[in-house]
Amino acid sequence: MPKDGELIAPWANRVSDLGIPITEVVIEMCRKLSDECEKRDQNAKDLHTHNDRNGRGISEVMLNYLKDFNRDIFKKNVSPFKK
Repeated sequence: MPKDGELIAPWANRVSDLGIPITEVVIEMCRKLSDECEKRDQNAKDLHTHNDRNGRGISEVMLNYLKDFNRDIFKKNVSPFKK
Protein backbone atom coordinates (compact mmCIF):
# COMPACT_ATOMS: atom_id res chain seq x y z
CA MET A 1 0.00 0.00 0.00
CA PRO A 2 1.26 3.49 -0.71
CA LYS A 3 2.02 5.63 2.31
CA ASP A 4 0.05 8.80 3.06
CA GLY A 5 0.92 11.43 0.49
CA GLU A 6 2.61 8.93 -1.85
CA LEU A 7 1.33 8.88 -5.41
CA ILE A 8 -0.57 5.79 -6.49
CA ALA A 9 1.10 5.74 -9.95
CA PRO A 10 3.88 3.29 -9.00
CA TRP A 11 1.19 0.98 -7.62
CA ALA A 12 -0.96 1.05 -10.74
CA ASN A 13 -0.21 -2.57 -11.67
CA ARG A 14 -1.36 -3.90 -8.30
CA VAL A 15 -4.82 -4.44 -6.89
CA SER A 16 -5.18 -3.20 -3.34
CA ASP A 17 -7.75 -1.96 -0.86
CA LEU A 18 -7.85 1.20 -2.97
CA GLY A 19 -9.17 -0.83 -5.90
CA ILE A 20 -7.90 -0.79 -9.46
CA PRO A 21 -6.83 2.73 -10.48
CA ILE A 22 -8.63 4.00 -13.58
CA THR A 23 -8.63 7.35 -15.31
CA GLU A 24 -11.45 9.84 -15.78
CA VAL A 25 -11.44 8.98 -19.51
CA VAL A 26 -12.33 5.36 -18.70
CA ILE A 27 -15.09 6.45 -16.33
CA GLU A 28 -16.55 8.72 -19.01
CA MET A 29 -16.32 5.91 -21.60
CA CYS A 30 -18.19 3.54 -19.27
CA ARG A 31 -20.90 6.17 -18.70
CA LYS A 32 -21.25 6.67 -22.46
CA LEU A 33 -21.55 2.93 -23.14
CA SER A 34 -24.06 2.55 -20.30
CA ASP A 35 -26.17 5.42 -21.65
CA GLU A 36 -26.14 3.92 -25.13
CA CYS A 37 -27.27 0.55 -23.75
CA GLU A 38 -30.07 2.22 -21.80
CA LYS A 39 -31.30 3.93 -24.99
CA ARG A 40 -31.77 0.48 -26.52
CA ASP A 41 -33.42 -1.15 -23.50
CA GLN A 42 -36.99 -2.01 -24.43
CA ASN A 43 -37.89 -2.91 -20.83
CA ALA A 44 -37.11 0.61 -19.65
CA LYS A 45 -39.59 2.02 -22.17
CA ASP A 46 -42.29 -0.67 -21.71
CA LEU A 47 -41.86 -1.54 -25.36
CA HIS A 48 -41.79 -5.23 -26.20
CA THR A 49 -41.61 -5.55 -29.96
CA HIS A 50 -39.18 -8.43 -30.26
CA ASN A 51 -37.93 -11.17 -27.99
CA ASP A 52 -34.23 -10.32 -28.27
CA ARG A 53 -34.24 -6.57 -28.90
CA ASN A 54 -32.13 -5.84 -25.79
CA GLY A 55 -29.41 -8.27 -26.83
CA ARG A 56 -29.28 -6.84 -30.31
CA GLY A 57 -29.05 -3.31 -28.89
CA ILE A 58 -26.12 -4.20 -26.64
CA SER A 59 -24.43 -5.99 -29.54
CA GLU A 60 -24.85 -2.86 -31.66
CA VAL A 61 -23.28 -0.69 -28.94
CA MET A 62 -20.29 -3.01 -28.61
CA LEU A 63 -19.87 -3.29 -32.39
CA ASN A 64 -19.86 0.51 -32.74
CA TYR A 65 -17.36 0.81 -29.88
CA LEU A 66 -15.03 -1.77 -31.44
CA LYS A 67 -15.25 -0.09 -34.85
CA ASP A 68 -14.22 3.22 -33.27
CA PHE A 69 -11.44 1.47 -31.35
CA ASN A 70 -10.05 -0.17 -34.49
CA ARG A 71 -10.26 3.10 -36.42
CA ASP A 72 -8.26 4.90 -33.72
CA ILE A 73 -5.73 2.16 -32.96
CA PHE A 74 -4.64 1.68 -36.58
CA LYS A 75 -4.03 5.36 -37.31
CA LYS A 76 -0.44 5.96 -38.38
CA ASN A 77 -0.22 9.57 -37.19
CA VAL A 78 -1.15 8.96 -33.53
CA SER A 79 1.53 8.38 -30.90
CA PRO A 80 1.68 4.96 -29.20
CA PHE A 81 1.18 6.72 -25.83
CA LYS A 82 -2.14 8.16 -26.95
CA LYS A 83 -3.23 4.78 -28.33
